Amino acid sequence: MARFRTPFHGTNYVVGNKKGLQRSKPKQRHILQSMYCVFVSLVVVYISLTQRLHSQSQQHWQFIRIRSKEKRKTNRLPLLSDERTLYNQIRRKSSNNISGANPLTTTSYTTRKPRIVAITSLQYVIPSKSDLDPRPVLVPNSKLLALDTTPLATNTASFHFTESSMPTSGHSIKPSWYTPNALDFLWGRERCEVMYPWQLEGFPNCNNFHELDMAHMKKINTGGSRIAFEVNQYLDGAMQSKFVYKTVKYNIDVDTYTIDQQRKDALVLERATRSIFIPNIYGYCSAGVMMDYAPEGDMNAYVKGARLAKKKGGNESLSPVDRLRVAIHIVSGVRDLHETGDVKEIPAFYHNDICCHQFLFQNGIFKLNDFNYAQPMTFTKNNKTENEICLHEMTGMSMWKHRSFEQHLMDAKDARLEPFSGDKTDINMMGNLMYTILTDLYLFEKPELLTTEEATKALVAGKRSPYPEDIEKSADPAHVAVKKAIEMCWIEKWNQRPSARSVADYLMGQLRNITKEEHPDLRVTLPRRDPYQTNTDSDFDENANN
Repeated sequence: MARFRTPFHGTNYVVGNKKGLQRSKPKQRHILQSMYCVFVSLVVVYISLTQRLHSQSQQHWQFIRIRSKEKRKTNRLPLLSDERTLYNQIRRKSSNNISGANPLTTTSYTTRKPRIVAITSLQYVIPSKSDLDPRPVLVPNSKLLALDTTPLATNTASFHFTESSMPTSGHSIKPSWYTPNALDFLWGRERCEVMYPWQLEGFPNCNNFHELDMAHMKKINTGGSRIAFEVNQYLDGAMQSKFVYKTVKYNIDVDTYTIDQQRKDALVLERATRSIFIPNIYGYCSAGVMMDYAPEGDMNAYVKGARLAKKKGGNESLSPVDRLRVAIHIVSGVRDLHETGDVKEIPAFYHNDICCHQFLFQNGIFKLNDFNYAQPMTFTKNNKTENEICLHEMTGMSMWKHRSFEQHLMDAKDARLEPFSGDKTDINMMGNLMYTILTDLYLFEKPELLTTEEATKALVAGKRSPYPEDIEKSADPAHVAVKKAIEMCWIEKWNQRPSARSVADYLMGQLRNITKEEHPDLRVTLPRRDPYQTNTDSDFDENANN
């Protein structure tokens, strides 16, 4: 059997068959030829549509140019915001080579009239000299804003205000219209007054913050109410230095109370600049403070590392004499805080929140920081004979085991609670922290772990957190010295507790006796930290804040 192709029909026929010529089935190439024809047709249609869209785009661009030119010529106005937005979108689409995009169909084009706000003069009433608050009071019916809420306009007609936005009687805002409001947050202001005017003041230098390079900041830590960033700045165009920028956490509302907390933090840092046990401050503005960079962490990180090492059978704790040095760091930081006033024997501020999280480690020294909860010490009003310390019956802080004995009495509603001086609560909490440094334990953790409520009942009953047997029976002079300092701080009657300076002097004397040096080195080298230690490894909440 053979196949041949007739010149007339272009069709394949089969010969050698009994039935003569028979028509064979069409080959697959006919299908390919048909597909090719369809493809060519689609290409032609695509080219035609592309040319049409390009022509429409050119016409629209020309429309925008002509309209914008006419508006600027007639009204002397720049491009409307919607026109500028449309112009940028078309240019962006063109530069990105986005095919098939038609700005006429993908962009809504409307002319909007901005809302017009007329600022009117604020009316104030100047208080009399007998009023406690010297700030002018805003008249209740004073008209603050006159807002135009008419529908969107489609023309550029001029608008006429019913009232002038500039008062004819002169400037509304004068230097006397506002005074610092720190007095509003002074505890017992009706019966107490500050010792020094600067206790209610702040000294911002906001230009330093405006010059910060935000591109070189990264988050390093967060606390209960604030967040800390590492800042890399170039000084004098050459030397690079690192600082810490602390501000309020994003989920916390910034109000006058929050601002006052940051003011106190910056104020204490500024007043304590001379101290080597308190970090330096480099800037303060509103809700932000720029201070020393401490890359080696805080005291809580050390305590956590030492406790984790013990659980794993290791020993990454400080030596007895280094524990004594850290105790000196603690009491010296509190001493320098208390002595920020002109009279060193009378504290000017107290911290109100002494714990391991508040001490940063820098250059071998633990330094006290976080003064946003600090309170100024005050005098009783109308006392003409002598300066009498104004006492309180509150701390304003949440409860946990390491709070002061007075706060435990307050929580237990014990009848022995009496008005107390805030600096003495610092002394008591200082003893709690030295206990943790000496033992690597939190209060009432061993031999039996007590909750905060159970610890309160134990303290009110006259019990104290016991020492581990190795510390209790130790004859090491460093252990003995720190235990003695703790017992001084744990005296039940607040007015019988020593000052922070007295405890610091005692511990320094013991260190001199141990080292046989008049000026012993106070720096410590922290033990090696587990490189895999993370924040989630902490058992603080389970054992100290339970």
